[in-house]
Amino acid sequence: MNYQEMDELVQQIDDALATERLDDWQLSYDDFADTLYVDFDETAPYCLSRYLSGGWMVRADTETGQVHGLQIENVLALEVTRFPFLLDLILMTKPVGFTPSKVEQAARTRAAADPDPVIRSFRASLPLLLKPAA
Repeated sequence: MNYQEMDELVQQIDDALATERLDDWQLSYDDFADTLYVDFDETAPYCLSRYLSGGWMVRADTETGQVHGLQIENVLALEVTRFPFLLDLILMTKPVGFTPSKVEQAARTRAAADPDPVIRSFRASLPLLLKPAA
């Protein structure tokens, strides 16, 4: 993937973050795979993941190439040190298969109460996706 293609993908992601309603986002975290999935709309068609850098992949429509979400691997192991807001995105997911502790539930409630700073951090970090972790 060349820089122009990467810039176009980053612009599509930025546009999706700016125009899609947070209520339409589907956030899920796979604890076993340490992977965060961010789908920008709940009606996304079948998508394939395309590697960006690090553990970041863009999820795009196989027919049109339109970006519908992101897949971020090694979130807690590597990426949360580069992008701390990812922890808040994980906390905004619904727990699956377990009951969170009182402390974790309080953190989840706080993260969900004011998602705007997390989204602003997410958008501001998009250009950094081009740079591999040191």
